[in-house]
Amino acid sequence: MARSQSRNPQSRKPADAVPAQVTIIGHNSQLLATVGFFVGGGVPVRVFTSSDEVEVQLAPYPDVQVTKIDANYDARPDGLPPGPYVLALDQLDLAERIRDWLPATVAVFWQRALTRRQRLPKGFLTLSTAQIDLRPQVWRRLATLARVDRLMDIARSAQQQPLILMYGDPDPDAIGAALGLAAIWRAAGTTPIIRYSGEVQRYQNKLLLSYLKQPIERLRETERAAADLIAVVDAQPGFWRESPPPARVIIDHHPRRDDTAAEYLDLRDAYGATSTILTEYLVEANLPITRRLATALLYGLTSDTDDLQRHTASADIKAYDVLH
Repeated sequence: MARSQSRNPQSRKPADAVPAQVTIIGHNSQLLATVGFFVGGGVPVRVFTSSDEVEVQLAPYPDVQVTKIDANYDARPDGLPPGPYVLALDQLDLAERIRDWLPATVAVFWQRALTRRQRLPKGFLTLSTAQIDLRPQVWRRLATLARVDRLMDIARSAQQQPLILMYGDPDPDAIGAALGLAAIWRAAGTTPIIRYSGEVQRYQNKLLLSYLKQPIERLRETERAAADLIAVVDAQPGFWRESPPPARVIIDHHPRRDDTAAEYLDLRDAYGATSTILTEYLVEANLPITRRLATALLYGLTSDTDDLQRHTASADIKAYDVLH
């Protein structure tokens, strides 16, 4: 959508802060290297293992707390911290057993080398700890996964059908972002609806909606009144001159308004498109991107950046390559 305010030249990226803690579960040969990667970066580590040898090997490490658990990893141990979780195991059946009793989170990594013929098991992510200079990239990824988890938790708390709202005549970036958020919330077990507050008038917007064949319609007042979870994408509630929506979630790439506040807020005015933010979420969480969703996200990104010719950040270029 058109920008109503000037851009802030300062980049607003997700927090790259060092994770508060990482939990590693298992006993395979990659466990020690993984512990060293995090501890060397100043991250405290909790280890749950069935191996006496691992317990002895980790004794000299600072900021590492080791808890012995049963060899079968049958039940969640007492005092299990929140994620992210790294499963350092060679046996897939043990990894899947542990995944069943872990809290609901997308930040679960299976730390085992895969051959070219092996596929990553469903519900797991991979984590490269081979090089120290990868730490900033890992920290950013963990921060993004924490954002996805927060979005999913908010959706699971909704008593009614979540509402994803776009301002006025929704442009491709708003549509792509809305569909990206809807994909995340569907992965959390909810069935959100996508609505816009104005009239679809621009030809490119009508053409995209026609191609997508999604139930994206004009907002009915009864839908807004019934929703206990409203998300605004590619806009902020203050864009509505009358009756701003009570958004609990706001994701946008426009400069922040003074009156913008929400339970969940992700504003990045250095990014060229809101679709880029949603693409980051989906890619880092390894959530499926269908052909139509990729088309909507890519069209949103390219239309708002004039084919990457204006207001383009490195994140936009990365998202462009991924979506292609």
